Amino acid sequence: MSNPNLADKQAIEQERDEILQQLEDWLETPMLVLAFAWLALFIIELIIELLGKQKLELSDRDREEIIDRIRPTALIIHETIRIEGENELCRSVSALAWSGLAAGLSMGFSLVTQGLLAANLPQQSWSSIVISLGYSIGFVIVVMGRQQLFTENTLTVILP
Repeated sequence: MSNPNLADKQAIEQERDEILQQLEDWLETPMLVLAFAWLALFIIELIIELLGKQKLELSDRDREEIIDRIRPTALIIHETIRIEGENELCRSVSALAWSGLAAGLSMGFSLVTQGLLAANLPQQSWSSIVISLGYSIGFVIVVMGRQQLFTENTLTVILP
């Protein structure tokens, strides 16, 4: 005779696996498109950087600024962030929209990471802590990618 609790647990486990598979199927194409778009933008930016910096030599003033920036003061940090913020505010609406869309999709990695951790970690007392850390992955991607998700990275738009 089978245990009803065991049958319920197996049914729940099967339903969870089906939902996770469906979520993976839904996210596969958008994530693939996002990956190729990011790769294309990265290559374009790299080419522009390389073309713009060919035969570029530092002036004496630039060298002094580098020396001064080795240990930046609070004023230099503030001014640097303020100038970056002004540059961000001068971006076109379409550039901000694309960056915001990319940031929103990047935040999806928080959900995906938490789901993957929950599905693959053993059920131990420490598991919930590790699973919760998965939430931060999307924010790390947004910050490192310098994407425009103003609920996460507000300093550069507040200072100007």
